[in-house]
Amino acid sequence: FVADSGFVADSGFVADSGSIADSGVVDAGSVFTAATDVAAGTNHTCAIQNGRLMCWGDNSRGQLGNGSTTNSDSPVQVTGMDHDVTVVAAGNSYTCAIQSGALKCWGNNTYGRLGVGPGTMFSATPLQVIGMSSGVTTVSANNFHTCAVQAGALKCWGYNADSEIGDGTVSPSNVPVQTTGMTADVASVSVGGNHSCAIKNGALTCWGDDQAGQLGYGPFGLPTPSPVIAMDAGVTMVSAGGFHTCAVQSGAAKCWGNNGYFQVGNGGAAIPYGMWGPIQVTGLTANVTAVSAGSSHSCAIQAGALKCWGLDNNGQLGIGGSTYSSSPAQVTGLTQAVSRTSAASAHTCAIQNGTIKCWGLNSSGQLGDGTHVNSNVPVTCIIR
Repeated sequence: FVADSGFVADSGFVADSGSIADSGVVDAGSVFTAATDVAAGTNHTCAIQNGRLMCWGDNSRGQLGNGSTTNSDSPVQVTGMDHDVTVVAAGNSYTCAIQSGALKCWGNNTYGRLGVGPGTMFSATPLQVIGMSSGVTTVSANNFHTCAVQAGALKCWGYNADSEIGDGTVSPSNVPVQTTGMTADVASVSVGGNHSCAIKNGALTCWGDDQAGQLGYGPFGLPTPSPVIAMDAGVTMVSAGGFHTCAVQSGAAKCWGNNGYFQVGNGGAAIPYGMWGPIQVTGLTANVTAVSAGSSHSCAIQAGALKCWGLDNNGQLGIGGSTYSSSPAQVTGLTQAVSRTSAASAHTCAIQNGTIKCWGLNSSGQLGDGTHVNSNVPVTCIIR
């Protein structure tokens, strides 16, 4: 997750300043329960509860989707997303979600990352992605580009200077374009800072920027999907981070790419460049069900317990205070019943028994506990 300095203000947008601010008595709120999915963006977070979508944190580009540009330190309802939402993805100042098979995005549209065509600088409410009104099963958002699977075919859009769209060009697109060779049987996709990865028939392919080895192929960028070394079968999940990638293969977690902050998790030396192929994450050789790669840290769920490793300068590992961990460390209090996790730039969230827990940087209220206080251990998200 890289800060976006390229935002251009749309002087025609009118913010609804009354939709969030409340000068009255502060409601103590209730615990965010019954959550089924959570997504941590650069400085905001979103989660699905009983089919409705709620977001909180930074809202400077309308990424909370409630018609305002006012930040919120507790969840607010996304406009029109009060039912049938199944998947959510949060990126750098924008958000996308699938509702009844249709994909909608909102927030910052620099480089066309919303997929809604020309003329929109940003939107504080959900917009329909062009050509994706049905059949969408999954979506991934990160820095300046987005990818989604529709009826088994993979399409991407947005920034493309490093060929992260995967269509063989370096031309950006403000509408979805077909990724080369991915017209059928794509199960999932994950986009990183400037690269992308997808699982097709159990095999993993990646493309885009490879300056730190994040493609798992070699020291060269790739304009179209290419096989990751030794990942031709048994891959069930992939997560692309800032300049590294992690995946689950036959129940084991493996990572590769930038290891400057130990985000590969093999307990070895910090190596910014040169982890060109998948490396076994220490201790995570079996029973891993999910993995999430953030900007400079990573997390995985193993037998219901959540473990994180890498950079911990803002408490994003959730282990009670550190500077980093070179191998997986147990997240405080999350030793069982964890079903989802999402690692962002400097904060992390998870679902435990349906309850949202977040930790790390909280400068914009992205932890959702009603404060702006950082936390190096998980705190409970509160709906007010």
